[in-house]
Amino acid sequence: MLTSCLSLRDVPCMLSIVRQFFCTRCNKFKEVRYKHGSACTQCIWEQEQLKQYPPLPPSPSPSPSSSLSMFSRPAGCIDQLTTVERAAIVTLHGIGWTGRDIAQELHCSENTVSLWLKRWEENRSLEDGDRSGRPRCTDDETDVAMEEFAEEKKHSPQRDQEGTTARLLCAHHPSSPR
Repeated sequence: MLTSCLSLRDVPCMLSIVRQFFCTRCNKFKEVRYKHGSACTQCIWEQEQLKQYPPLPPSPSPSPSSSLSMFSRPAGCIDQLTTVERAAIVTLHGIGWTGRDIAQELHCSENTVSLWLKRWEENRSLEDGDRSGRPRCTDDETDVAMEEFAEEKKHSPQRDQEGTTARLLCAHHPSSPR
């Protein structure tokens, strides 16, 4: 029965049996067949890929006195967020930003950030929801009749007597007595 543990002095012996080396770039043990100098072939390949692209210019640091957000939204703005700003909320949250940081950057409330994150999780949509409000009191047929009447009266030289409009609308409305 084997009761002894391996010690650090046994590691070189084991490495020679398995034929591995330690890559100094990715800090991992790799098989010798992937050795390329002191680095592995994958690290060398990644380095070559990076050489193909020029380095990015440094990002400008935000001015501390700026009152505009990343989307030129002024502080204290009560307008609705655009779809792009809503997408930014979801994206920034996805990369680890807190709701407070997102709200400060976009100049909106934390409640707004929470609302759009919740809507995204529930519906996978950033569009406005249905709006509540008073239902329409006319149908499409009545709307057309009103437009025709208005157009007709616009070109009529005589003044309309009081109540003519109401009588005309009632005559076209389906629920009115005839």
